[in-house]
Amino acid sequence: ERIEALQALVMLARHLEHRSVVIALLDQPSASTWAGYPFTEAIDLQSSCLPASLQKEVCPDGLRLKLPVLLFHGNAAVRDAVQGVLLNYFQVESLTVVINDPAQWPVTFQYC
Repeated sequence: ERIEALQALVMLARHLEHRSVVIALLDQPSASTWAGYPFTEAIDLQSSCLPASLQKEVCPDGLRLKLPVLLFHGNAAVRDAVQGVLLNYFQVESLTVVINDPAQWPVTFQYC
């Protein structure tokens, strides 16, 4: 299951034509078997590991418009990773924030 999720993330990075974004997708905190109280309260386990200087390199602003469609991806691991990137890297909590300008729709929907 983990290998399939990794393959899906790599294929997604190829589809977005920005292969280093796979690092950003893998850097998103997620639930695991270590979900007990001490672990969920640990700030280090609930945040990304990449420093801010690398975040813009692996996930540039140009990808922000390409990601919203992927919130509906068939693979749950991909959906969770994309949601994490949008929230942690771009501070986007709602899909409408990303595509509220009709002029941006062609860029977003070409990745459907």
